[in-house]
Amino acid sequence: MSNFFTNIIRTCSIRHRRSKLPTSLLPLRELKEAVVLLDWNAPDAQQTSDAVLAFFKEKGIKTTFISQGDKGLNLFGRLKKRDRLPEGRKVKRHEDLFLSLLPGSTYAEEFEAFCSPAKFKIGRGVFRDRVYDFQINDPEGIVSSQSDVFAAVREFMLKIR
Repeated sequence: MSNFFTNIIRTCSIRHRRSKLPTSLLPLRELKEAVVLLDWNAPDAQQTSDAVLAFFKEKGIKTTFISQGDKGLNLFGRLKKRDRLPEGRKVKRHEDLFLSLLPGSTYAEEFEAFCSPAKFKIGRGVFRDRVYDFQINDPEGIVSSQSDVFAAVREFMLKIR
């Protein structure tokens, strides 16, 4: 019974907070700020975050990481506010790029993807509505690591003109 009510609250929450901004593929030169959703519990998390920071720093893009962990989720499965608004920000985020490297489809990823004000969204999750401008799918029966996924994203982003 509680799953029924949780699903209703989750659906209403996304519907209420969903970003209304149009999204599309954007070249790197048009990106100023990126938010990266990362699983810090993954074995390659540090390696991936270093690669992401180095790539975006080289391109002059400010990078903010938000993480998903079991302790960082609230009662309804969303990231806690302190994790969603890093550095104690009290204002809304204004990223140009939302990048989710999380494997699988979680409600926390779905909420962040739908509610992000980003103009360009990249991710791995499969949701009922098409939210990502570029979606990465793992090969059949294999779950790719975050670093492998970022390598593919990096290669793709370099090709966008």
